[in-house]
This record gives sequence, C-alpha cells and structure tokens, in this order.
Amino acid sequence: MSSPPYWVAVIQHFQRRGYIYNGLTIPFLLGARTITEPQKPVFSVSEFLYEAAEQLPGTTLMRCGHIDEYVIADLDKESEVYCHLFRPFGRLFIIDESFGGIKDLSMLVGQLTDLYADCLEKSHYSKVDSDWIPYTDVERSRLTELRDKL
Repeated sequence: MSSPPYWVAVIQHFQRRGYIYNGLTIPFLLGARTITEPQKPVFSVSEFLYEAAEQLPGTTLMRCGHIDEYVIADLDKESEVYCHLFRPFGRLFIIDESFGGIKDLSMLVGQLTDLYADCLEKSHYSKVDSDWIPYTDVERSRLTELRDKL
C-alpha cells in the first residue's frame, strides 16, 4: 500500500499534535510541500482539488469561522457516517453551506483558483490576522517536524 499524499500527512500530523481542529487552508497545504518535500513542485489548486476528490476515505471542505477561510481536513470515521448529507465532488465533501451555486468540481476549482491566486503567487501560505503572509516560524517548525518523519 502506498503512503498518503504529502498534504494528507500534513493534515494528520497537525491533527495528531493538536495544532488544528477544523483543518488547514488550501494555500497552507500547497505551500507545505516547499518544506516537507522541497525537491518536488508545488501543486496548483486544480491538481490539489482533483487529487483530494479521489482521496480515500475522503476529504472535507468547509468555511472556518475562526479565520474566515476555507479549510481542508480528513473525512473522519464519525463524519463518514453522514456522507450522504454532504455535497460530494468525488470524495471531496463540502460539509457546510459553502459554494451553494457550484454545480461540479471544475466550477469549484475555478472559484478557489481565483480566490487564492494572489497569495499563492506571492508564496504567502499562512493567514494571520486577516492577512496572507509567508509561514510563521512556528508553522515552519511544525512542518519541519513532519518532514523529518517522512
């Protein structure tokens, strides 16, 4: 069995350590590769979302009220029971009222690509106090913890 994609390992590491509760933003997960697998290219939003839509058991997408941003997390065993209540795009499940007008994965990809284009172009992967910035020292340290385990 192959190991999970790097971004799944990032989510799981951050959850296990109690660093997050709802998930991680798409820019955070995309940029994480610059630290966890620096020899590999950073995914585009499109590549990431299409991979997330195929990931088993599944991936969730929701709006986090704390940072006012969309976050990605693993579909945990508890939530998996309620998959039929979520809006599926393959194995990517929107678990709140976000993206009501979105009809398919390509529309979702387009909207999120537009939303995050500027911060990704600037390599600003972290949202702190309503601003997208490069990773903080703490975030970089947490990603380095994971890199050292991969």
